[in-house]
Amino acid sequence: MSSDPVLAVSGPTRGAVPGRDGSWPTIASLLAHLELQLRVLHRPSQRAVCRTHLHIPFDSQDVAVSNSDWRFAFRSPNARLRWALGCTDACPVTSIALLQHGDALQPDPQALATIEAWLSRQQTTLDVVAVAGFPQRDAAGHVQVPLRVWLPRLWLTAGEPLGVAVVLDRRGEEGELIAEITNLLHGLQPMLPSEPPQACLSSGGDAPVAAALQRLQDPALAKLVVGVPRHWPTPQSPRAVEQRVVQQQATAWICSFSTQLLGDATPRQVVCASPELLVRTAGEHIETLALAGTLAAGQPVAEHLQREHQLVVDYLGDTLQGIGIEVEVGKRQLREAGPLLHLATPLRGRRPPGLDALTAALHLHPTPALLGLPRPVALATVNELEVEPRGWYGGFAGIVSGSGSGEGEFAVLLRGAEFLGEGWRSWAGAGLVATSTSAEEHAEIRNKHNAIGRMLGLAGVP
Repeated sequence: MSSDPVLAVSGPTRGAVPGRDGSWPTIASLLAHLELQLRVLHRPSQRAVCRTHLHIPFDSQDVAVSNSDWRFAFRSPNARLRWALGCTDACPVTSIALLQHGDALQPDPQALATIEAWLSRQQTTLDVVAVAGFPQRDAAGHVQVPLRVWLPRLWLTAGEPLGVAVVLDRRGEEGELIAEITNLLHGLQPMLPSEPPQACLSSGGDAPVAAALQRLQDPALAKLVVGVPRHWPTPQSPRAVEQRVVQQQATAWICSFSTQLLGDATPRQVVCASPELLVRTAGEHIETLALAGTLAAGQPVAEHLQREHQLVVDYLGDTLQGIGIEVEVGKRQLREAGPLLHLATPLRGRRPPGLDALTAALHLHPTPALLGLPRPVALATVNELEVEPRGWYGGFAGIVSGSGSGEGEFAVLLRGAEFLGEGWRSWAGAGLVATSTSAEEHAEIRNKHNAIGRMLGLAGVP
């Protein structure tokens, strides 16, 4: 991709007449506009961003997008949902090794440099998408974080009219690009009729809590997070679940995507309503959130929850300091996430020049809130005790600016489910320290799964 400046293209085009407000009344008129604008580009290296609006014959707040190999939706709390469709350019790094340094795991600096160089070449006013999975060991025994980073062909922003931003380039035939955009735009579909909650009996294996608590008697292991999958044989489609969480989870980070995990032949479809920010950068500022320690309303904050939470606060602060950030630790609070409460502590600092949100996220991931401490020992123990690989669960997803500013936002992938064709698989985890009790941790896992079941539109959840 050339580093030529982005050519901003907008305004009326002969043969395609916008409405009085400057937006396009039909998909066909927008496509005609894009086709003519594409002819302005004379070299394959040129790239234009066409920003405009589209009127569609239904409320665009309720738009759902058909599935594709490059599909992503993201929403910060109380913000507008944005959809990213298609792929203009994909980062060549599809996994990044975590290298062990004593009790720490750090992202491979060479892979980080490749990702940063790819980002710097984008030179676009649009956001780049990134999705990371939970660390896994490859055939050689190395720890790898699955990673997908790409510049979408099309960004849509919910509203009336619908916001549209399209990347135009001449690397392929003109007709091929218009056909690609046509397929993406015609993938827009109206909201499905609302469905009443349905009863569903879920199934899942036993939580390895007892075995994890036994491991925690070893003083070399300070904290361990065990994840437990549960399967839901429900016909609810990814579109229906995405719409449900958008409507009902206003204070959550919504992450919905379809993309391939390492070793997969087909994309996985995931929907999350996450209560946890991993990192956000804006201007000179950077922030993260320690979210660890779960309790029910009215339950006192036990000593082991405070200890579990403080381990995460200390890790985040130390990691940020290690990449040149002087950290200010905020006041601890109780944060509501559906029927559950979480101990939450914000951490803020001044962002060093050149540090982008994705690089910061890869340094923090996975936090002890999803793994444990020390991270190398915790990862080995998790891989041994858990009955299924986590996949995308416990990873992160979000956006980073393609302009080189480094601004972006990433949420942890939890409180969600993965569509398996015949039903859904959810994950719930419990953070354990040596003084945790088996009964409380089993209850926490059960409560988290039940909350996800309600998110899926289920009633009578056991």
